Amino acid sequence: MNLKELAIRADLKGLPAIIISLGICILLFWIGALKFTPTEAEAISPLLSHSPFTFWMQSVFGKQGSSDFIGTFEYLTGIGIIVGFFKPKIGMIAGVMGILMFFVTFSFFFSTPGR
Repeated sequence: MNLKELAIRADLKGLPAIIISLGICILLFWIGALKFTPTEAEAISPLLSHSPFTFWMQSVFGKQGSSDFIGTFEYLTGIGIIVGFFKPKIGMIAGVMGILMFFVTFSFFFSTPGR
């Protein structure tokens, strides 16, 4: 089998989409796992308190609870992306969760003073 045939077969099976999705999931699981550590909870505290989207979290969950909530959300998003290959509706929900998560994260650039 030559490279062209291999590329055609990979494209038909959606291999690029699978590789990209798994890469995103690895990042979500890795970053999500960090959220359960006290060091990460302390580090993201100023970001959460100044954001117009997450300012309420620390008063409801506390510092570590807010970080745990975000970590759980990241894990659920990663799991949903993987499950989405078998159940497309769940994959669509996970995709929306990812969009929301990355939007809120990006908003920290504009809402956190001195950063």
